[in-house]
Amino acid sequence: GENAWNDANYKITVAGGALTSIGGGILAKYLASNNDWSDGRVGLYQHYGWIMPFTGISLAAAFSDEPRVYGAAALLGGAAGYFIGGKVSDWNDFTRGEVRATQVLTTMTGGLGYGIMIDNVVGEPERSSLIIPATGLLAGTVIGHFWTRNANLTPQQGNLTAYAAAGGAVIGLGIALITESEKVTPYYLIPFATGLGAYAFTLEKLRRSNGNTAYMPVKKRNNFQFALMPQSLFINNKIGAKIDYTKGRIPTMQPLFAASLRF
Repeated sequence: GENAWNDANYKITVAGGALTSIGGGILAKYLASNNDWSDGRVGLYQHYGWIMPFTGISLAAAFSDEPRVYGAAALLGGAAGYFIGGKVSDWNDFTRGEVRATQVLTTMTGGLGYGIMIDNVVGEPERSSLIIPATGLLAGTVIGHFWTRNANLTPQQGNLTAYAAAGGAVIGLGIALITESEKVTPYYLIPFATGLGAYAFTLEKLRRSNGNTAYMPVKKRNNFQFALMPQSLFINNKIGAKIDYTKGRIPTMQPLFAASLRF
């Protein structure tokens, strides 16, 4: 009867989800092996690959209780994520580090959204309240794109923004604990503010650091090398003590520094 139908429907849903996931993985591997994508473009596909399905499910939860609607929203969100990721990459060639920094800001604004949701929902939160963190995630992504654009961040520098934001958030949490507030607001708002401050300081410092080499042609960046060799002082002193000037030969002294420039 109805239980058998529900059981069959559940099995079909699970099987469909599994096949979709496997098919998506195969498709992603095929596309990656047949397209010369930059690391930044791949990072954007990965980022939007979870942002958009989550947004789709959040919107579906606000208007429907039907599980199949959630599944359809997740599939449509995945397709939209692939499309949007490609368009964003066409708009600007983001580096992998810039994408990572954007993901850091997205995580912070998404966490802020969750805090607001918990703070303003009395009792058990409704599914429709997921729109709040979803909005935070989207807002952080959009702001992050404009903020990190042309920062020329390396992957390691992108990680530095994450470390800075995490450190700032921990400090903010400590400040919030000192307040001993009975409300939840300080426990997410203060860490967000301090984390954002540390993130902004680090990002702008890295941008200025990378900008110092922006006026040099790409092919000549880091082509000048200079090495100081203080150990040569000791070697030259030893050589000088053993020089026999009466024989008319002066041994070769060791250089104190070496410099090279590749053209």
